[in-house]
Amino acid sequence: LETLQDLTDEEAFSCLGIARSATMDEVQRAYERRKELLNPASFVMGSVEYQDAVRTLQLLDMAYRRASMYCMARRA
Repeated sequence: LETLQDLTDEEAFSCLGIARSATMDEVQRAYERRKELLNPASFVMGSVEYQDAVRTLQLLDMAYRRASMYCMARRA
């Protein structure tokens, strides 16, 4: 996945580990929990684990933005 448009709503919520019916608060909490687990600073810079954490965190950021947009659109 390269851009936010490449990520479906379903994939975004799956990445965050929550249902599509989640509230904005639930999206935020899920994002924060997963973000803590994936902190690249927990790994040796340049290691495979570090690189994986960076890539996964980028995906998580995209998932958070996509899920947030979905929640806002649902409220409108």
